[in-house]
Amino acid sequence: MSDNQPQNTPDAQAFSLFQEVDPLIGTTIDERFRILECIGRGSLSVAYKARDTKAGELRVLKKVHKHISDNIRSLKALEVDLKKMLTNCQSQNLISYVDVFVSAANDLYLISSSNPQVNLESVLTKTGRLALPDALALALSSVQALCEGHKLGYLHKSMKPSNFVYLDGEPTTGSFGAVKLADFGVAQLIGNHSVSKSQVQFMTHGRETMGSPMYFSPEMCQGLSSDARSDIYSFACVLYEVLTGKPPFVGKNAIETAYKHLKDEPAAMNLVEWQEGDERLCKRIETIIDKCLKKEPENRYQKATELQSDLTLAQSASDEEWQANAVALQAPQKLIAGKYAIPKLSKNTILIPVVAAVGLLVGIAALWLFFVTNNFNSSISKYPAFNDNEMWLVVKKVNQTNKESFNARRDTALDALQLVRSEHGINSEDYAGALAALVELYANSGYWKEAQQRLTEMLDVTERVKGPWPKSQLYRILSYCQFMQNQYEESEKSANESLKLMAQEKVPSAMTIQPLNILGDIASSKNEYDKAVSAYERLYQVVSTIKEEKPSNFCDTTSRLADVYRRRGDFAPAEKFYNESLVWWETHGKIPSLYATKSHYGLGLVLAKEGKISQAEDALSKAMKLAQNFPGKKSAIMGAIKKKYVELLWRDKPLEAIKLCMQEKS
Repeated sequence: MSDNQPQNTPDAQAFSLFQEVDPLIGTTIDERFRILECIGRGSLSVAYKARDTKAGELRVLKKVHKHISDNIRSLKALEVDLKKMLTNCQSQNLISYVDVFVSAANDLYLISSSNPQVNLESVLTKTGRLALPDALALALSSVQALCEGHKLGYLHKSMKPSNFVYLDGEPTTGSFGAVKLADFGVAQLIGNHSVSKSQVQFMTHGRETMGSPMYFSPEMCQGLSSDARSDIYSFACVLYEVLTGKPPFVGKNAIETAYKHLKDEPAAMNLVEWQEGDERLCKRIETIIDKCLKKEPENRYQKATELQSDLTLAQSASDEEWQANAVALQAPQKLIAGKYAIPKLSKNTILIPVVAAVGLLVGIAALWLFFVTNNFNSSISKYPAFNDNEMWLVVKKVNQTNKESFNARRDTALDALQLVRSEHGINSEDYAGALAALVELYANSGYWKEAQQRLTEMLDVTERVKGPWPKSQLYRILSYCQFMQNQYEESEKSANESLKLMAQEKVPSAMTIQPLNILGDIASSKNEYDKAVSAYERLYQVVSTIKEEKPSNFCDTTSRLADVYRRRGDFAPAEKFYNESLVWWETHGKIPSLYATKSHYGLGLVLAKEGKISQAEDALSKAMKLAQNFPGKKSAIMGAIKKKYVELLWRDKPLEAIKLCMQEKS
């Protein structure tokens, strides 16, 4: 993927395929919480961003899935126990809810703050696994939370990557901040109040699994009672995946995965083969995880504090200290001393030409400047090619996931679909719901063709029975799946059909964001500027009404509109909209991103065309600073920015232009 396509920026894809299909969007719960958008779906609940109309604050509301809450003997009794837990679980390492309530519709809601969070699951989806130092930082931070939760008298019982949360935003390699554990004790209390307390029931019923069988302990797989040692087992399953890229046990479906937890031994981790670092440390970490993953609870760590002690000891202890004090060692073992490889450092000798003689002949100076300029142009040519006219086009294709866990989830969803079909038939709401789960899995994993096929089936079923999503949303998702396969003509038709149905259904205007974005991008990619302006102008009107709640959508749309005007040669509105976008970005977070890099660069191009050279240089200078990290020093857009910046500097600041040329040459 070239970096002239936006990455980690707000775009049509950032507006989730499934975040606006819920009928709760736009409604008010219990005359207090105005539901703004759906921000995620997990095994326990669906999470919504909401505004507390009484307190005037943004909150996150988690609505516990109906198939879970329907299994509760008394929601009011559970509400009392959950509120008691909230009072008790006041720890800096645990993410606690601020309140719990049962709505008038008899739905259970958990309320938390709206602070931005990034969970481990989303990080692993992008990186596959973490480097050893980052994995250990995560382990030490989260095991502290595990110790505190157990000390307070609660069990987690739903340990999985999505419940490991980074509160400092998206981590980067070598900069993984503190991790907190979410949902501590919630699954335990729900289980205590359930009619059926068996964990096995959640593996074969409903669209979601309460917890994930890939992280279940053997006793959980059997529906037996569990204690702190079960959490330790699940914790190790997560750490195993963090280090190797996949959980220790993955079957074709939930039942086979559970069987592997009961009978199979995990594959050898072999951290030394691919993790950079101390061989001795790698072996110690393997020993610790092996201890956690023992089938019998009595053979594991008995307390989380023991696990914490070994993780700390593993990083600093001598062989003698490790052998004498490590809980993981049942008997003294001779460890092979680690081999420390000292990397050979090489230095490049950089010759920096010095202009010593001020009074050089004009002819020699001209030849030297010609040499510098040509060397600069040669250096710039080494950057990947960048097309200014494709700067705001969304990514056309997304790689399909190759994680083994996807195959297990897919097979489970297919099994559920077949079961519902045999029990209820294809003309049933249950069948439509099972199809929806499969569509969501395929689309979120980048299997656009398969998602499109199931969407076509859903449209057919929805003609006969009520499904979980209205037809307008089916066409919206279908349009996106077609778009991601470059089926522009079909995608455009589906997007227009979605918008037509939305107008009839009188859905919240925010639902139109994605189809309008798609129409704008298709027109933009075809250089059909009038159509692109029309689509983005409509989109601009929509996002302007929600720019406080969704500043990123507003900024992105406004910059896209600005750039279409630039490409059409309408520089005055282009400058206006680029400035409006950047002002909103600066006053609503000012988070450095590729979006900001491209917006400053686009503004610089517009100002240069208008002859506002000094302002253009300032915009390009800001773009160049941002581009060092977003998307990087050697990126295509960095080369384009430098080339344009130097071109302008030659006009009024030649010495600065020479300096930049020489820096690039070195």
